[in-house]
Amino acid sequence: MSKVYFSTWNGESINNIGKPEDEWEESAYNLPATYDDHRDSKAFIGWDGVALFNEDVDVIRLAMEYAAQYQEYSEACGRCAPGRWGGRILYDQLDKIARGEGSVADMDHLKEIGKSMQITSKCEIGKTVPNPIIDLMTHFEDVFMDCIDNQKPSKHYNEEVGYIAKITAPCTDMCPAHVDIPGYIEGVRDLRFNESLQATRQTMPLAHVCGRVCPHPCEDACRRTNLDEPISIMELKRLGADYETDHGFGFFHPMKKKKPNGKKVAIIGAGPAGLTTAYYLAAEGVECDVYEELPVLGGEVAVGVPEYRMPIDKYNQDIECVRDMGVNFITNSRIGADDMRRFEEEYDTTMIATGTRISKKVRCANERPEVEGYWSAIEMLDQINLWDKYGIGEAVDLTGKIVVCVGGGFTSMDVVRCAIRANAKKVYMIYRRDEKTIIRNTTYEEYHEAVEEGVEFLFHSAVNEMRDENDVLKSLFIDKFELVPDPDGGRAQLVKIDGESYSIETDFLIPAVSQSADLDLLP
Repeated sequence: MSKVYFSTWNGESINNIGKPEDEWEESAYNLPATYDDHRDSKAFIGWDGVALFNEDVDVIRLAMEYAAQYQEYSEACGRCAPGRWGGRILYDQLDKIARGEGSVADMDHLKEIGKSMQITSKCEIGKTVPNPIIDLMTHFEDVFMDCIDNQKPSKHYNEEVGYIAKITAPCTDMCPAHVDIPGYIEGVRDLRFNESLQATRQTMPLAHVCGRVCPHPCEDACRRTNLDEPISIMELKRLGADYETDHGFGFFHPMKKKKPNGKKVAIIGAGPAGLTTAYYLAAEGVECDVYEELPVLGGEVAVGVPEYRMPIDKYNQDIECVRDMGVNFITNSRIGADDMRRFEEEYDTTMIATGTRISKKVRCANERPEVEGYWSAIEMLDQINLWDKYGIGEAVDLTGKIVVCVGGGFTSMDVVRCAIRANAKKVYMIYRRDEKTIIRNTTYEEYHEAVEEGVEFLFHSAVNEMRDENDVLKSLFIDKFELVPDPDGGRAQLVKIDGESYSIETDFLIPAVSQSADLDLLP
């Protein structure tokens, strides 16, 4: 938390005007008092208010510069008069006052325009832009009136002052790709699906994928949670892509491909990271060769995520969108250290996007991968999905078998639900923590659908030992734990319950606790 001179951010009211700095209150919010990791901010202004960290801030020019930055956005949009022209009027009136030529009528006009924008603008940006400006006019009216009454410029009007601007939203900030979430949601709302899709593809080309299997941290930051629950940001993303596919349109690329620039790049791995890298490099005129070890494109999302979660025909549309940008694909090609040395001569650079396809162990006693019945999550899901989606390999039939999966995330959920679909007699998931945590790791729907399908969850449990006979898995010895609250308020600790251990028979143990990268390709 930061001490502030003044703040109206998110409805808080902090006014330390006239107080010595050592008596200033702290804001309840994590406001950016610094930037670039070490430089102090003097002020922060945005859609939900304003915060001043320094009493020397020129509040009139601050409001004026904010209005100027909004103009760039509103003129590019132009979908409603209040949003577009209101922003221009805000700037003109503030500039007039700041340079010492304003009047009381200009103050009244500013307030009227601001309130009109709040009520009639079509988008939330237009509705909220006046908020901090009105806050400053209300709480620093004497500063505004001093410039008007004395017809003098604001105190730093003629000085060079650095203003750093960024159009964003909490959901966009939480998105690793910083997708323009408000932009694509507005496109959906207005039934302008091509514009929605283009907003997505500005920073992330795989709209079908991220509209279905994204972990969607954006929804954790959704402002709607202040009222009830987050909107389905992830699922809305797929609508633009589905519209493009269902109507047979060509691909909506948000940028025009540049002419070849003579650069050549090798990308190892045709999963989401490799595909995304290739898409944007190709758009810049770079020749891209993507090498994939598997016989199919798409990486772990293609062969690791079941069809019911990620339909392969939809994913193939994303892949074809990347191919449409001029990317070359080479499948059935495992790259080794010798290839990497050769690439140094043939390419300007090489990008490694091989993902994490090595399943980690459970770390229990007698854990031996060579035992029949020990099956890594990656290998199991590869075999199931290569057959189900591509007809490659053999079908998996678990009829009459007992399956135990250890884990608590999306991969383990895919394992147990695929096992159910492969006709397993009984399917368990062993997880060290509780139901709430597994829902937080995945989704509410994913967990409850697994329960309805017949998966039995063994919470507060961990495998102590694998037990086999003649290298054939027979049973698992399970320890029970309880969650003990941390007296310092940290994460609850797992404590083993003596005398509560037990055994369960099983035909398969499938670790899905995490994965690591295969780095054997490095020279």
